[in-house]
Amino acid sequence: MSMSGLSQAEAMILQSLSALERQVAELSGQLEEIKGVSQMASIKDWYTTGELAQVMGVAGYTVRERWCNQGRIECEKDPATGKWRIPGHEFERLRRGGRPQGI
Repeated sequence: MSMSGLSQAEAMILQSLSALERQVAELSGQLEEIKGVSQMASIKDWYTTGELAQVMGVAGYTVRERWCNQGRIECEKDPATGKWRIPGHEFERLRRGGRPQGI
């Protein structure tokens, strides 16, 4: 037994566990960085009112009539379909907790 009361084998196991813990912490940090890059890469140019309604937990009517028609969020009518569409940066702002104007 060493002075700390651990056998040589126990000390080696603790040393290995400590090294493993450092590696896991480093990998966890790298994984968070990858998640952030992945999320930024997955932002679309445009989102539908239904997609925004789903992530915001509101009805599609709320997004279309109360937010788009009243100018409370950045959006525009799709020239091809005539339906409201929300730019990716506005969608992300709202998804991250931003609120429509006046709410």
